[in-house]
Amino acid sequence: MPKQTSPTPILKDHNGTPIPSTKPTFTPVSRSQIKNLIALPTPLWQCILQAPCTFPSSLFSDVLLNIIRNPNLTSPLLFRADILYDSETDHLFDADGTWGEENGGAKWLKAEFRPRWPRRGEWEGWKLQRVLVRMLVPRNERRDEGMVQSCWLLRKSDESEDGSGTMEHHLVVLVPHVEAVEEMPFYHPAVEQLAFLHSWRAAPSPPRAPPQQNRSEIENRDEQFGTLTLFVLPFPNFTTTNTSTQNPSLAPIPDKIHRTSQILLQTVYKHATGLLTGYTKRVHHDRIIPQAQYQNTYSRLKSKYGRTISEQWVEVTDPGKHVFEDLGIAAWCIEVWRMLYEWPKGVNGVAERDESAREHGKEKPPFPGFVDIGCGNGLLAYILLSEGYPGWGFDARERKTWSIFPPEIRAKLQQRVLVPRTLQGEALGDGVQWHNGFFEPGTFIISNHADELTAWTPLLGYLNGSSWMAIPCCSHDLGGKRFRAPARSRGMVAKDKNIPPSLKEAVAIDDDDDESQSVRLSQQDIQSLDLNDESSNTTATVITANDKMQNTQAAETGSLARNPKQKKMPSAYSTLCSYVSSLSREVGYTPEEDILRIPSTRNTCVLGRANVVNGKVEEREVGSREELVKQIVEREMKMSVADVGVEWIARVEGLSVKGTGGH
Repeated sequence: MPKQTSPTPILKDHNGTPIPSTKPTFTPVSRSQIKNLIALPTPLWQCILQAPCTFPSSLFSDVLLNIIRNPNLTSPLLFRADILYDSETDHLFDADGTWGEENGGAKWLKAEFRPRWPRRGEWEGWKLQRVLVRMLVPRNERRDEGMVQSCWLLRKSDESEDGSGTMEHHLVVLVPHVEAVEEMPFYHPAVEQLAFLHSWRAAPSPPRAPPQQNRSEIENRDEQFGTLTLFVLPFPNFTTTNTSTQNPSLAPIPDKIHRTSQILLQTVYKHATGLLTGYTKRVHHDRIIPQAQYQNTYSRLKSKYGRTISEQWVEVTDPGKHVFEDLGIAAWCIEVWRMLYEWPKGVNGVAERDESAREHGKEKPPFPGFVDIGCGNGLLAYILLSEGYPGWGFDARERKTWSIFPPEIRAKLQQRVLVPRTLQGEALGDGVQWHNGFFEPGTFIISNHADELTAWTPLLGYLNGSSWMAIPCCSHDLGGKRFRAPARSRGMVAKDKNIPPSLKEAVAIDDDDDESQSVRLSQQDIQSLDLNDESSNTTATVITANDKMQNTQAAETGSLARNPKQKKMPSAYSTLCSYVSSLSREVGYTPEEDILRIPSTRNTCVLGRANVVNGKVEEREVGSREELVKQIVEREMKMSVADVGVEWIARVEGLSVKGTGGH
């Protein structure tokens, strides 16, 4: 009997509509084959690229608005765009009114920030939909200056050339506020104006491949539903060897402009096609600190410390990663502290803030100082100390980088091993090389890739009445042993009434148990849960319990193929971050997660804000807090706290030996 093969599963987008198994490719046509779909205002406009597309005008508009707000999507030399004016929020703006400064409230802006309107007679017949003015902010302000740019969103409809239907045209015109090509910054094409055109012919059926057809069959059709075109208007002094007046739009253009144009148009195509096939953004930055606020501080720190530290780097690791990673973390910490505390005297950068913000800061508690546990190369502590924030750091072993810091900074970096007092036996005291985990009341705790100390961070914060931040990296349990962290602590699982009893039993299994002893969840238990409920970590808990069994399966074909719910498997890193958040909830924190803009894949940050008055824990509370931490440790480790302490001390003693430990 011949072997039966399973049919290829049909993928569907977020609306349940079947989508092709492969995405359409960006295939621009040569300039000689470009079709003139609209009448241009002047023959000086040149058509650079044109490509067929299968996405409608609504997606084109969404993508262009996103690119207007986030120009870093098209150029790595740009940080962001600050929106200076948006007609959508201007109640005086009339889209059907005249094109000029008399329309709307933009006339109250500074002259350089007002929209630059089209010349009289340009783009006649087009309907103005929206006007924005943005400031492009470069990454390196020493090399490039920011540039103001007007953005027009226009629309018109007309009959297609073959009379088969109505053509909808959406045009986005970008107008830099510069007077000559010499003023144009490096990150922008050296042209007077830039325009993206999307032309779409309404069709009775959507431009998606039916389930029985593949993408190649669709692409081979002569009929195209949409066209994407990019135009540029050169500066008046732009010269060309082409003197033909029959088709000036085919005049040669510099290679750089052509390359940049291709990147721009391809980015629009890629993002719109992604939306068409059901793409949804998964990573969301700037949840706690606004992007502009963070990036301004980062740019200042980078200009001040970046080159000097990189030139003095003595470690074997890449300074291009570690230096700028710690600069980004330092910028984030500084902005969080400005949000939580009154600024200490002598802090750098305060003069940049206005007087009202300074007065507002006086209403907050004073900055309690910081401690960087597992500070590694000490660079983060060095930057924060140099900025005027009091604090210190320690690590199990001294690093070569410490030697390049000034004496007053080196005095704040100590070689110590942390053994929480909860784990200490009678024979272990708080000597020179040990620290018991109790700091000055309210000290802000930094745990940056601290590995063994990561899971302990919220517990240390609770014992000290402190706010804290943790950037997890490698997963270690509360005894310091490597393990795959569950998505939630045992205490939080026990409190969840939505988890079946059999699941709670499976979650309680240790990772070092034999696979033959593992309890596998029934499919009925798994399918009874709402795995699409993103407000719960139940999905991650289910996967953690079954992870070892599923990893040993053969290829996922036929009866072994997992359904979309089962494929919603969180990574080991995401479950570690969830585990830290879960532990923090057990001790009363409301954790906040942010994805930091740093050059690292381990860039999730968990912030816990202290909920005690003035950051001080009453003496009578210390004992009860230690007792709760002891209960959590014994429950998570399933052994006495004394036995956990023995394992912890045995492991951390080896960290002081060079070459052991990850950081």
